[in-house]
Amino acid sequence: MHSRFAYGNYPFYVKPTVWNRWGPKAWAIWLYGGKLPGDDPEEYMPQGYLFSDMGPKNRMGLGIEEMEADVKRMKASNRGGCPF
Repeated sequence: MHSRFAYGNYPFYVKPTVWNRWGPKAWAIWLYGGKLPGDDPEEYMPQGYLFSDMGPKNRMGLGIEEMEADVKRMKASNRGGCPF
């Protein structure tokens, strides 16, 4: 899951393509001291993320079973439709 644009001033989840790193917009961002896609890949995660990995980095990949149990519980409840 990738976004096409940087979030705020930081390139969260933006794939580091040639255009994103070396295009005219990238040069302007670099000149003003901004981060480019591909800088600090551990922090900005250009590869994207799974919804089950949301949360602290030390918990990534650990919530899949819990999320599946929550989904089953919610589907089993009789809460169809919008509550408003």
